[in-house]
Amino acid sequence: MDTPKIAFIINPGSGNVLKRGAKSRFIDYLKQHTNYPIYLTRTAQDSKKIIHELVAENYAAIFACGGDGTLNSVSKELLHTNTALGVIPMGSGNGFARHYKIPLKWAKAIKVAENHREITIDTASISGRHFLNVAGLGYTAHVAKAFKRNHGRGVMGYVKTVLQNLFFDNRKVHFKSKDAEYNFEAWTVEFFNGSQWGADMKVVKNASMEDGKLDLAGFKKISYFILPWFAFRVATNTSSNFKYIQRHRFEEAEFHFDGIWGLQTDGDYIGKVKGKVDIKVNPQSLKVWVPA
Repeated sequence: MDTPKIAFIINPGSGNVLKRGAKSRFIDYLKQHTNYPIYLTRTAQDSKKIIHELVAENYAAIFACGGDGTLNSVSKELLHTNTALGVIPMGSGNGFARHYKIPLKWAKAIKVAENHREITIDTASISGRHFLNVAGLGYTAHVAKAFKRNHGRGVMGYVKTVLQNLFFDNRKVHFKSKDAEYNFEAWTVEFFNGSQWGADMKVVKNASMEDGKLDLAGFKKISYFILPWFAFRVATNTSSNFKYIQRHRFEEAEFHFDGIWGLQTDGDYIGKVKGKVDIKVNPQSLKVWVPA
């Protein structure tokens, strides 16, 4: 049997000092112990060109080394192809990897290259912008923007950023799908394909990336007095029936809001959008290698 062709795409300069050190050790391991091609990229354009060439050469899988933002940029180029996405988690939250129980240590994650099962999952888009795990409007976009400016990364970097940027930009919002319509006031609104933001904070515990559905989680207006209780419920994964979260499962929807709001996809700040976004699932659009 022919050995499937596999390649690794790595941005060696991303992340904090610890992440860069881990990537350096991982690259050394690949060079010393495997014959897998390694592509070191520093721009999205570099990565895009390389991925298209590898797909054209019928590579079985391309492993992305990084966090959810890296997976977003690599997976976008693999949609509706026969080349699967492989994952070496080296991000801050690693929400996608945690959803599929991909080992968080690279020495274990690389074993998926030789012992895996291939699945085909859904992806999604928000006003034409691809996302793999989660997209959000409002507070999470604000945090993503602030986090990008911070030098400290990792989970504690996120916690620090959240605590330094506590504020509620409440908006009147309107959600409409083919079978439901809601009006409420919210400070952040999330659209989940997966189960969590990352760091095992599961907002939609029973989410599936293979069911042709997305999940709305609209975080309703709350007071600062309720915030500690809210944070506890989310951090301990007990928010499934929390009355301050508007929930709905859907395939395609319109979402309207007052004014201009920030947008993030898979933890990366995208920019500001005005008034309305369209969200839809892209069913069975991406092959992924997960642990056997």
